[in-house]
Amino acid sequence: MLIEFILLSLFKIFSVIATPDGLLQKGAFTVQQQTSRRTSRWSVPSSIYRTYRKHGLEIPPDVKSAMARQSSTTSSSVTAKSVLDDTEYVIKVKVGEQNLTLNLDTGSADLWVFSTLLPKSLTGKRTAAQIYDPKSSGGKIMSGESWDLSYQDGTGAKGQVYQDKVTIGDHLTVPNQAVEAASWVSEGFASSDDADGLIGLAFSDQNGILPNIQKTWFDNVRGSLAHPSFAAAIKRRQPGSYDFGHIDASKFSGSLAWTPVVRSGYWDFDATDFSFGNTPYKNITRVQASIDTGSGLWYLPRPMAETYWKQIKDAKYSPHEAAWTFPCSSSLPDISMKISGKRLVVPGINMNYQQASVGGNTCIGGLQPDTQSSMTSYIFGDVFIKGMYVVFEHPVGGKPRLGFAQQK
Repeated sequence: MLIEFILLSLFKIFSVIATPDGLLQKGAFTVQQQTSRRTSRWSVPSSIYRTYRKHGLEIPPDVKSAMARQSSTTSSSVTAKSVLDDTEYVIKVKVGEQNLTLNLDTGSADLWVFSTLLPKSLTGKRTAAQIYDPKSSGGKIMSGESWDLSYQDGTGAKGQVYQDKVTIGDHLTVPNQAVEAASWVSEGFASSDDADGLIGLAFSDQNGILPNIQKTWFDNVRGSLAHPSFAAAIKRRQPGSYDFGHIDASKFSGSLAWTPVVRSGYWDFDATDFSFGNTPYKNITRVQASIDTGSGLWYLPRPMAETYWKQIKDAKYSPHEAAWTFPCSSSLPDISMKISGKRLVVPGINMNYQQASVGGNTCIGGLQPDTQSSMTSYIFGDVFIKGMYVVFEHPVGGKPRLGFAQQK
């Protein structure tokens, strides 16, 4: 069941413009996140597995083993109680004529949705209003185009591509956005009804439509924003917000630390000079990181993550969870780093992700190691972003960059 919040537009649109493709409205606006109450159980091995799979990385053997064990048992360590905003950040997006709940994902470049092309058995508990209907909305099929996000393990989604109007913030509409309508999803996707799809805001060259990749919603709209950017103000255990077309200085302290994007296709940057609490970590001086709002956890090189957790009494790596766990009553140290010379802090409380079991005394760490050492860019998910104000800027014809500051 979804707890619905009203999608708010907090900034008045500045002007209406005419463009060749009919793009409507120029300006700036803010959308509030919604919490999505899960009806299916969440497990950390599955979360880690999805992150590795999404980024084309080799799945660690201990993650595979943990998933196999948990799928064959009703152990209470498979979390039934979700910490709402720590596992799913969603927004309302109007696709065609329907208001859908989508996961905004800076780690991918596809806009895909559950659709009426699916058999009813694969739509889960969604109502008709939560399933995109290209016929009723007037969507135009893009002949010869398709998409396939399925994987060797039999999970994923695939389908047809339509052009349809897509609106975020009640004001800014792309009338001919490529919408990937699912005609098949795996059982795991079907049973997870916390979102009706995904809107990817990585770079368009990572789009998965074949044979012709299509532009993301942000790439279609950024030239018509008052400022060619969007910003994430994600919070811990409460809805955050996204700012499109403007930087809201009331949401952060001091000035933004601007840093160039260092990898084509993704919002990657360099972080240096890490400290755990008051103790500098000197063995690794630079980490290439990828900001990914579609991943819940924060990943660092194995030696770094292990050094952090070994500071915590009774913290241990759990093969059952394929993750570091710790006593929930622990006081966790902050993690700080420099970005373009400015020191920024991730509060230690963020590393307390959620309980390993309902009512239990063991908690899952929000920081986890790349146990396979397969990440060239380490995934900085929502655990890292919470408490930060992060600006994703990409001028038309210019170079992209990221801006970071502490949230107020």
